[in-house]
Amino acid sequence: MRPLSRSLLTAVVLMTVGLFPSVQSMGNTRTGFPVDESALRYYASQNNRERVDAEIRRLKTLHPGWNPPQNLYKAGSWINPEKDLWELFASDQLGDLRAEIERRRQSDPHWRPSTDLLNKLALKEARARLVDASEGDRDGEVVRLVESHPLLLNIEDLDVLWRVAKAYSETGAVADAVDLYLLPMRNGSVSQELKRATAQKAVATLPLEEATQLLRKLREREDSGFSDVDIVPIARQIARRWIAGYLDGNFAETPPEYLVEALEGDRTPNEDFVSERLLAWYDRSQGRHVGALKRFDEVLAFGPHADAAFGRILSLESLNRYSDALAAARQLKVTSSHIQAAFVRLTSHALLKNENVSLTAEDLGVFAHNVRSLKDTNGALILAWYAYRHNQMEAAAGWFSTALGWGGGSKAAEGHIWSVAKLTSIKEAAKLQAVYAQRFPEVAAIRLKPAPTVVLKSKGTLRKPSLSSAYAARKRGNPQACLSKLASAPASSERALLKGWCLLDLNRPEEAARSFGNALGGREKVARDAAYGRSLALLRVGRTFDAIEGAQDVPQPTVRRHELASAALAQTATTAFHSQNYQAALSALDKRRAITREPRDLMLLRGWALYYTGHPQKAAAIFSTLDQQLSTRETRSALEQTKRYRTGGGR
Repeated sequence: MRPLSRSLLTAVVLMTVGLFPSVQSMGNTRTGFPVDESALRYYASQNNRERVDAEIRRLKTLHPGWNPPQNLYKAGSWINPEKDLWELFASDQLGDLRAEIERRRQSDPHWRPSTDLLNKLALKEARARLVDASEGDRDGEVVRLVESHPLLLNIEDLDVLWRVAKAYSETGAVADAVDLYLLPMRNGSVSQELKRATAQKAVATLPLEEATQLLRKLREREDSGFSDVDIVPIARQIARRWIAGYLDGNFAETPPEYLVEALEGDRTPNEDFVSERLLAWYDRSQGRHVGALKRFDEVLAFGPHADAAFGRILSLESLNRYSDALAAARQLKVTSSHIQAAFVRLTSHALLKNENVSLTAEDLGVFAHNVRSLKDTNGALILAWYAYRHNQMEAAAGWFSTALGWGGGSKAAEGHIWSVAKLTSIKEAAKLQAVYAQRFPEVAAIRLKPAPTVVLKSKGTLRKPSLSSAYAARKRGNPQACLSKLASAPASSERALLKGWCLLDLNRPEEAARSFGNALGGREKVARDAAYGRSLALLRVGRTFDAIEGAQDVPQPTVRRHELASAALAQTATTAFHSQNYQAALSALDKRRAITREPRDLMLLRGWALYYTGHPQKAAAIFSTLDQQLSTRETRSALEQTKRYRTGGGR
């Protein structure tokens, strides 16, 4: 059979719904042919009035002069010799029906089934193949089948009509698809429910431009007094498609205002708040972050919703409300990978910009875990500088080294050099600097200076030559040369002060304490520096009480007082811990934490003190935080020990 053109197919369908002239009036008269009423009488014998009415409409379309029999429903009015065949047809047992027809032909070569039965059987088989092709998204096959069997397109079978319209749309025959979708929506015999369903199918399958044109046609008919279907839900469905496509970058043009307004009026809370959420994201895309935040809040007022929560966090961030955004992300980070990513980004911002945002140990742990899992060089540098600013030099050095291992540049090398200088000595940092300078020549310009820098002047005059050369030697990181040059310098408070610093650099604290003591009689600045140096030397040999008492003899700046107090308390805590006085160790640590941040080694000490005082869970929390920041043998061993304790392994 030669396929019909698509325009002729449309004409056939229009004919079946009475909008075009019948086949006979189009010149292909069939007057004189007998009307096959077998299907009609079978449906009547089953008292299937719906099918009877449909069959009558079909026969009248094919035979305009024909009228249905008057005795259709009268019992025994007609004996149907094909009753069993029609029953197989009605129950969709098409294979059995074909087999039975063939059996009868074999037994009676002169027997022939009715033409109506054969036509209907062929059509139903074609319909089954069409549905199978449609379910498999074989749109080209759907089109070929309907063009070979145009009678499949019938207003009585909307399912097939919808499938064919979709196939037309997918294969580029969009105009024919629009015509097919419009037929049931304009037909008076189709229920409002099916018209709505057709409209929803059309909007979902047609390209956006054609779907919008279909809506425009329906609006024009409504303005002319034809209420084919409620257009508000159609407008909302198109608006959703348009805004979603715009947000995904598929459409460059924003939707018309009347579509946005249609979506604005959608206040039904039983649709997962699709309209409100789309409008919120649309507001964000237009820079209306206050409005977007309000919409996301309205959705969340009805209960938890991951998409709305994520949008709310981004809106808070866009409004520079970083603290609120981080608090929301912290609470919901486990509910969505998008929120987890936002939480990491907000934490990174707080660490990098040093914003006035409170970060917890868990925040830092989650951020560190993310950095490690992604091998994020920039994240490692952020953590390194954060640890450096908070005087956690071991963690800082570890993260700088990690960043370098992941391809970090000169900034990572510079940070590593400075952290090693504070963690160990300038001498070790200088060795590291020499190594890195081969890869990053710019780090060679770093000038490592001993801390504190001691300014030695006499009543505004330049230093004496002997002291100047000694000072220069110490500045170069050579305290032994400094002592050699001081040997020939005349005795003075300035000489004793510088000698004390050189001895302290050489880790000879007892000698340094005596030299600092000799400098206490100098001018105010020299005496203050000498008292400070003597206290540092005494702390290094464990004479905590003497160190604190000596520092009080000469008034010191607040920074130095805090430094000495924190050092003394750290020493007190360490001594108490090794004496197994864990409660005293915790008390000293608490006092120290009140004036400065706790470095990594003292956090580890606190964890063990808590463990030995019967708080294994608190200890495990500290060990876990330290391990997430920088995993070492000590942290892993501590975690394993607390795990054994909690599972009954004891101490």
